[in-house]
Amino acid sequence: MMSNEDTSQQSICPVCNTTDIAVFVKVAQVPVHCCLFWPTREEAIQVPRGNIRLGFCRDCGHIFNLAFKPELMKYTQAYENSLHFSPRFQSYVGSLAARLIDRYDLRGKDIIEIGCGKGDFLRLLCALGANRGVGFDPSYAPEQNGGGTTAERITFIQDFYSKRHADYKADLICCRQVLEHIQFPGDFLNGVRHSIGNRPTTVVFFEVPNVLFTLRDLGIWELIYEHCSYFSRSSLSYLFTSSVFKKVTPLAPPPQTTTRCPACAIRSRLHCQASTLRRYLSAKVATSETNSPGSSPGSRLEFPKPSPREASMQRN
Repeated sequence: MMSNEDTSQQSICPVCNTTDIAVFVKVAQVPVHCCLFWPTREEAIQVPRGNIRLGFCRDCGHIFNLAFKPELMKYTQAYENSLHFSPRFQSYVGSLAARLIDRYDLRGKDIIEIGCGKGDFLRLLCALGANRGVGFDPSYAPEQNGGGTTAERITFIQDFYSKRHADYKADLICCRQVLEHIQFPGDFLNGVRHSIGNRPTTVVFFEVPNVLFTLRDLGIWELIYEHCSYFSRSSLSYLFTSSVFKKVTPLAPPPQTTTRCPACAIRSRLHCQASTLRRYLSAKVATSETNSPGSSPGSRLEFPKPSPREASMQRN
């Protein structure tokens, strides 16, 4: 059950500062961290918890957790979210690093990675392009430094990237799977732009989860307390252009477009998901009643088909 403090919080979009917010997901008392391993069962049961209240901004399309409390988040060296042990993930990041190097001629250049984790991707960029790197992350563990041929060309700083690090200049500023953890992404991007200064050739690359995949394809593993911000292509573009970044270009080929405006498409999908879930729960209750003692043993739960209107909205 959510506290009065959470439910009474004023709905203000942290990107465009408007109040036209529609709350569409509520999850109470979830663990605030999903990348920590606890030494005992008792400690795991007593983990800090928080509420999720996802709101959709009808003006800019941003989705965020209205109940997020940053003071609950503790990113330490015990935080473990590396996926580089996976051959499939290695293939993906290897291809991504090669595309960045080839597209922006990152050879013998200076690279900053914000939220570098254990430094695997930064080491890859520096190895493939003979680049120099600086990685920022409070969870970085020096004893896990992979060493190798790039060790003397990379510096790791156990800290959050902020304006006090503006003296570090780079040809590429890279930030992967971090922005969704930041409560006020506009303020953060303005700080990044300030650190770039009068270096217009600096490339800024951000990678975030696609909220349309989370909603449309039910990738519910992205619905975690750590993710206080959720982005679609349109809301991410709005965020960057409103933060003094004039040119925003997707690295990957654009997905199939729709005649709807992106914000309308998001709202339509939110409506469809909510409507389908309501009908699913109604069917589940009806089936439970049908399967009560004395009912036919052949009854079974079937997911209800969407109405013609919902099917049309989902196709768009």
